[in-house]
Parts: sequence; structure tokens; C-alpha cells
Amino acid sequence: MKAIIFFNPLKAKKDEIQEQFFDVFHNNDIEILKIMPAGSALADNSLYQEADIFIVLGGDGTVLRVAELSAENSVPIIGINLGTLGFLTAYDSTEVEQAAKDIASNNLHYSDRYLLECYVGGKKLISLNDITVQKS
Repeated sequence: MKAIIFFNPLKAKKDEIQEQFFDVFHNNDIEILKIMPAGSALADNSLYQEADIFIVLGGDGTVLRVAELSAENSVPIIGINLGTLGFLTAYDSTEVEQAAKDIASNNLHYSDRYLLECYVGGKKLISLNDITVQKS
């Protein structure tokens, strides 16, 4: 199983993520391809397509930031809540080891979510939950 970890940089730092979570996933035969802040992008999209799953560390806002990337690459998200709201996350910060075991054994239950598409200036945007139109 190959994964990319996305995290909320306001709730954790990359070196903390590596220190706290890397071994847990590695010990469960989950190869971490990259650890990156949610909302950042890679120049080469092929790494996204190599991933079997996106692991999102943060709250609902962090999941929402990764949702478009997930949809574009057909890679499911598993959320681990590090924040206060976690309606879109499946695990909380005390359940990381269980999350790793469930990912490794494919003991996951996915819920389908509807996505919204919006075209602005010829560019297609994909969103989970809502799109806001504001006067510029």
C-alpha cells in the first residue's frame, strides 16, 4: 500500500509528522511516498497517481483542501482528526495505529460524497461541500 500524507501546517510540522507517524505506517507495510502540507502542490502529478490512498492529518478543513486533488486523481482519502471538528475524518489522533492497521488490511468503509464543479474564467474547480461566489 502506498500513501501520501497531507497535514495541516497550523496543527503540525513535517518533522513532527515524520517522528510521530512514519514508523506506525511503515510497521504496517504502508509506504509513505511523500509528506506535504495540505493545499500545496507537486510539479509532477504522477506521484499522486502512484498513491493508493491519501492520509489527511488535520480536521475537516484539511480534508476539504485535499478533496479536489483526491477527485482529480481518483485516490480515496482517509482522515485522521488532529483538530476540533472531525465530521469528515474517520479516526482521531489517538487512533493512528488502528488507522494504519485498517489501511494495511483494507478494512476501510468509504462513503461516497457528491462534488460540485464550478467554471470560472474557463478553469474548472471541484469542491466538496460548497462553493462561494463573491464579488471581487
